[in-house]
Amino acid sequence: MIDSFQVKPVRRKFRESFATATGTWRNRESIVVRVKHMDGHVGFGEVAPTPGFRGETFSDAHRFLSLWAPQMEVPDHLPLCRSALACAGSNLWSTETVFPKIKTAALLPSTEEKNLPSSNVFKAKVGIGELGTEIDAIENLLTRLPAGSRLRLDANGSLSRTEANAWLNTFDGCSQIEFFEQPLAVADRNGLLALAESNSLALALDESLLNVQSAKEFLADGWPGYFVFKPTLCEDWLEMETFLRNESTRCVVSSVFESPFGFEAVLRAASLVETDAGIGVNTFFVEDSLSLHTMDMMLQPGKVDIPELEELWRSI
Repeated sequence: MIDSFQVKPVRRKFRESFATATGTWRNRESIVVRVKHMDGHVGFGEVAPTPGFRGETFSDAHRFLSLWAPQMEVPDHLPLCRSALACAGSNLWSTETVFPKIKTAALLPSTEEKNLPSSNVFKAKVGIGELGTEIDAIENLLTRLPAGSRLRLDANGSLSRTEANAWLNTFDGCSQIEFFEQPLAVADRNGLLALAESNSLALALDESLLNVQSAKEFLADGWPGYFVFKPTLCEDWLEMETFLRNESTRCVVSSVFESPFGFEAVLRAASLVETDAGIGVNTFFVEDSLSLHTMDMMLQPGKVDIPELEELWRSI
């Protein structure tokens, strides 16, 4: 049971503008919730509205959470508020849990990035510019990656079927590419299933995972690829944790540029799977008072512990 509940808005600035197929980011606004339970333990959650994914606006979430009380139901049209509250109640905040270290994939600011971070797995956003130019840029990038490393491509659902096939035909059989993430829009479910069945390059679902039930439905339809879960956007943490454990070799845990509170929760969730986590994002923020986690490609869940988060909470 909940003893007390608090909410605070957080704003962070990116070092440089960051472009994806859904738009350009310059700042990150989110809402952190702190829940103290009757047994004394504390948990945190975060509302982090993300372009291209379902969910309420920052203002709608802040308005609701400012008035929320533990006995109140969270309406269906506020899934990010549900996610934050469910996260704050997760057993992943247990102070007795010992977590394994997490390998992370490095998100590249652009396909032209010259100073590649030290990592075995990289991720590049595509579907932003002209098709041929982007394919050429990825072919060039592959020649510059460290030996034995892998690349993940993410189109954020921006491609047509024709464009997606151009990508898949170009890199058919390329062992350097781990998977191609969300090539088609969420609405083209049949197209995603058809692409996955007809190509050797592995695909991954991201925006299509509206909730855990969506993942289960794709699984029932024989989806052969990966599932990219963004825990901060998942309204049922308990069900998500179960799915991650059951499909640990095909699930990838990913960040949506959370503050240290939400990031630590995502990092702990990443301990449930065997894949490299898509959370190598801390280098994107301007160094500030919220810079608790290191920028290393190997991270330890729980190293930033509850007392440290509590101290940060009091300072914001």
